[in-house]
Amino acid sequence: MLYNFTRSFALCAALAAHAKSAPAQDSTSLTLVRARELARAASPGLAAARQSVEAARARARQAAAFINPVASYSREQTGSGVDLAWQDIIALDQTLEAPGVRSARRGAGILRVELADAQLRSVAA
Repeated sequence: MLYNFTRSFALCAALAAHAKSAPAQDSTSLTLVRARELARAASPGLAAARQSVEAARARARQAAAFINPVASYSREQTGSGVDLAWQDIIALDQTLEAPGVRSARRGAGILRVELADAQLRSVAA
């Protein structure tokens, strides 16, 4: 019900926008095809579905990436008094995931993209 209302609202908004921009004497130039194009361009539901697809693609790219390494630096005091010395420690840590975790994340990301594409097609229909 809400989908039909949104679709009707988008079509009315597109027709109103066209009526404001078109000259008064040429009111019959709007065709059904053009009205649908205007409605699709003005549809907030369709714009949201497109953004969902883009977000799903970005999350899929992120899921396929390796975990970032972590660089760290520390300085420790060793000894005291006359034997005072400093020790500088530089470290680079890389988390290793269990086998199959990254590929499972990547597969889930691909499925989310397919779901978002299917939702976009259902809204656009």
